[in-house]
Amino acid sequence: MNTETIVTCNITDISEQMNIEWSGFQPGDDFDPEEGTYNPDSGSQIGTLTVKSAAVTVDKTYTCTVSSNSNPTSDKKSTDVHLNVYSK
Repeated sequence: MNTETIVTCNITDISEQMNIEWSGFQPGDDFDPEEGTYNPDSGSQIGTLTVKSAAVTVDKTYTCTVSSNSNPTSDKKSTDVHLNVYSK
C-alpha cells in the first residue's frame, strides 16, 4: 500500500528566503526534507517533508524550525507538525 505523505511548514509575511530545517526523524531513504522557495508575490515559503510509505506506520510529530538566512543570529522559530496515521 502506497501511503507516502507530505507534511508542510507554511511561512507567511516574509520578505526573503528563509532557512527551514526538519527534525524528529533519522535521516535516510524514508524521508525527503525540502526547504521550499520564497515566493515574492505572496511573501511566503512552504517547506515540505515527504515521509515515504515505509515510515508512515504510527502517529508521529515532526518539527519545522525556521531561521533567517540573512541574519543567522536572530531567533529561530519551531513548530510541531503532526502526522496522524489512520488504520483499522
